[in-house]
Amino acid sequence: MAINDNFHMALFNIANALANAEKFEEAVIKYKEYLEIEPENDDAHCYIGECYLNLEDHLLSELYYRKALEINKKNDTAWFGIALIFWINQNFEESIAYVKKAVKLDNKNSEYWLTLGKIYNDFGQSENAIKALKSAARIDSENTEIWMTWVDVFLKNNEPQNAVRILKRAMKANTDSILKYRMVALLLESKKEKEAFLWLNVAMEQEFEQINYLFDIYPGAVKNKNLKKVVEEYKNNHITE
Repeated sequence: MAINDNFHMALFNIANALANAEKFEEAVIKYKEYLEIEPENDDAHCYIGECYLNLEDHLLSELYYRKALEINKKNDTAWFGIALIFWINQNFEESIAYVKKAVKLDNKNSEYWLTLGKIYNDFGQSENAIKALKSAARIDSENTEIWMTWVDVFLKNNEPQNAVRILKRAMKANTDSILKYRMVALLLESKKEKEAFLWLNVAMEQEFEQINYLFDIYPGAVKNKNLKKVVEEYKNNHITE
């Protein structure tokens, strides 16, 4: 340390690298070494909290997130981390309150809005879920998970027509082929086979490799003879050895 004043930052960077490699226990050791030099660094406490969250040690995770907040009440990551712990433990009201604190500090973070929408959906508050997802989509329309979660909210409330509507809106803002395959599944479930096959051809044309996603979310597709025929025709016409 006497030779190199930047030694503590090396520790911090090593810890980050270990965490990114999902070596969470090793990362915690390095973060703690760093905190011996910089005990008031709220971000380091937060990252330890995140490591423990990934290790499913919720008690220690919350402890370090709260230590971060003791140092810096404006650490939105810490508020969000504690919200995740409450959500995992199905304490929805507390979880929502903590995500809202994170959003207040950083209302341009689409991940916060998306998570808030998911929690509201789990809590049975679909209107609030949709409001949160609208905010998320405004910030990051290219995040496919936002749109897929929005679809799930409508399906949970038995509103397949609204699910189709929001998917069509999604595809105007987001080119991910997964959205098209999701549309195929929705239309097949609604017995709209002709329209489903139109979207299927569009999806296959864009990214045929993702077709397994369709079979994952709609197992009935495997037994659909007409669908098999469409897929085989596409393969014969477009895929060569």
